[in-house]
Amino acid sequence: MESHRQAEAELKENDGKWESILMENNGVENTESERALFLTTTAKAKIARLSVLMKDQKRKVAEMNIRLGGMTVEYNNAFSNVTAPIVKREVEQLITELHDLMAPRISRVVGLCRMYGVSVRETLVTFYSTTTYRNGQGELVDAGRLERIMSADDIESSIINSVKAIIRSDSIKLNDDQLPDDHPGAYPKNVFRAMKNTPSPAQLARAKCDAEYKEKLFTGEIPFSNL
Repeated sequence: MESHRQAEAELKENDGKWESILMENNGVENTESERALFLTTTAKAKIARLSVLMKDQKRKVAEMNIRLGGMTVEYNNAFSNVTAPIVKREVEQLITELHDLMAPRISRVVGLCRMYGVSVRETLVTFYSTTTYRNGQGELVDAGRLERIMSADDIESSIINSVKAIIRSDSIKLNDDQLPDDHPGAYPKNVFRAMKNTPSPAQLARAKCDAEYKEKLFTGEIPFSNL
């Protein structure tokens, strides 16, 4: 608070002047000594009263932070109750669509492996060797080739990695026509900012029953740990 800093500056400037002036004048008061005493006394009174006011304001901020933190927790719970079923429904639809889309192709691959006597649980390396020959340009061509047939585990890993690559993409943005009809809106940025400046639910719970902890929490001695 600026007033508190000004009062401290006035006290620093005038504290001790009264005694110095009295010593210089053999203990006789004059206008200058009286002014120094007045300024010093006033500054001390200001500091005392402003300290009480600042402490009271900190307490009010603490109470407001507690209420804000409680409201943030309530909002998050309510928002989660609305959005969690939407996401769950979309995930279930995704799984169904993936199964319907991929089942025929996976069945074809596995069926061919079984028909050809290839183990789908192992990584097999098959060599098809032929002799070398010269093509029409007279170049020597090695017709031997190496083919690797993926095992079922490899297939599963490839599918999972493909899905992960999509999930980790930073360019995913939904258009309005892609949103579900019961879409509640995006998570508000102001709630996120409020969360960064409020205590965690665990800190709030402890602050309500521990006055000393509450004081340290809202004076900054104990940092908020909401995020």
